[in-house]
Amino acid sequence: MNKPYRPHGSQNSGNDKDTAKKENTNRHVYVEPGVQIDLVKSFKNKYEASQDENQTHNKKQLFWSKVGAGLIFVYAAISLAQACFTRQSVDTAKQQFWSDQRPYVTIAPMDKPEFVAGKPVVINLIIKNSGKTPALNAIVHRHVIVGDKNFERFKADPFSEKETGDIIPQGESGQQVTTAFYTNNWDVSDKIDIGPNDLANWNGEDVILVFGSATYQDGSGTWHCTPFANRYLPSGMWNRITTFERKSPYFFGQVRNLCPPNMSIY
Repeated sequence: MNKPYRPHGSQNSGNDKDTAKKENTNRHVYVEPGVQIDLVKSFKNKYEASQDENQTHNKKQLFWSKVGAGLIFVYAAISLAQACFTRQSVDTAKQQFWSDQRPYVTIAPMDKPEFVAGKPVVINLIIKNSGKTPALNAIVHRHVIVGDKNFERFKADPFSEKETGDIIPQGESGQQVTTAFYTNNWDVSDKIDIGPNDLANWNGEDVILVFGSATYQDGSGTWHCTPFANRYLPSGMWNRITTFERKSPYFFGQVRNLCPPNMSIY
């Protein structure tokens, strides 16, 4: 049997197609070295430009943050100064108010005393509040010294803010009377419940000195003190004194020292 005629080229056409496919799959794209360097430089320049922009932006943010913090600090300082000034103004106004409205307590012997030799020394004291508001927690201390005995007692009495006192109303209606005694025992001289056996008699010659203090509060809670000291003269009159001095043995006392330390005096 005769075989059909096939051209020589047709026999290799299948092989040619396979070869073409192989060539197509084995192809590569090559970039010129110069072009590759240009791309890297371009990316590098873009990155550096971006970094510069970020740094500039960050610097601006930092600058304005500092400006904002400075403004906040200035505002806080101004607010604090205003608050301090306001508080100071309120305190000043409060002090001025209570300086005008506060109570003023005074203590002095009543009228002309009548002392008799061989009899006890009894001195009535009148307490007045000449201020505009009541005196609160008022505590009155009163003592009597005769001759050269107990002059070292001319000093302030113990003071405690926890001790509760009386109320002394303002004006004439608020006047009160208390009594000071010359006693044998100094420890009972300032007591209320003094009996006849506690009293000492006057010899008719020695100097008589009555002294003490009144501590009290105003409506704001501030403590005040009124000291007093009066000496009985041979003429039968009282002499109000601010200092007291004895020559033998030497003793010197100031009336203001009859008040507790660091307290407003009258």
